[in-house]
Amino acid sequence: MVLVDPGRQVPGYCQALAEALAATGIDLDFVTAPLLHYAAETSERFHTELRFGRLLGPEGSRLRRLAERPAARRLLRGLGYPFELVGFLRAMRRRRPDLIHLQWSLWPGLDALAVAALRRGGLPLVYTVHNSLPHEPRPWHRWSYRRLYARADRLIVHTEASRARLARFVGPLSVPVEVVPMPADPVAPAGDRRAARRRLGLPAQAPLLLFLGHARPYK
Repeated sequence: MVLVDPGRQVPGYCQALAEALAATGIDLDFVTAPLLHYAAETSERFHTELRFGRLLGPEGSRLRRLAERPAARRLLRGLGYPFELVGFLRAMRRRRPDLIHLQWSLWPGLDALAVAALRRGGLPLVYTVHNSLPHEPRPWHRWSYRRLYARADRLIVHTEASRARLARFVGPLSVPVEVVPMPADPVAPAGDRRAARRRLGLPAQAPLLLFLGHARPYK
């Protein structure tokens, strides 16, 4: 089985999923891009292949420092992705995995063509829909994501509300949609709040607002 997150958009989720699948005896490869802001976790249970995001450069390089800027990162990813995707398709045709599980789309229109090519080659593909559409959608996104979703063998969403949202945003699909709830995070169990505040130098009783992820207008 091959688990794919071309932009490393959900690293913790993919790490936990890969660990759980590999623990059942599945021979699994995780194909993804490098992490920019912190060290990636490693595992002896599965193999991680950094096939995407190669133009971001090695750690400590000028390109990697340039990629810290969001606009430059998007440009570098966009320039390299079509060629990396062609290489990925060739690799999948050689390996012929029993299943490809795609976790995110960088270019939905291009990815729809890639999924269609994989299926024509007899390679089944499941897509986990973390967001039905981007939080800041462009006018063409409804059309391009619908094309992508329609080409998968099966779609996975995390809640019944997500299934309803998918139908509302992109219309009815002939592809089966399964609900697989988001699991609890086994990688980072909850710690002691008071100890965490002391470690971070925060007042013991002060209100604390935690902002997760990228700073984006929709937040």
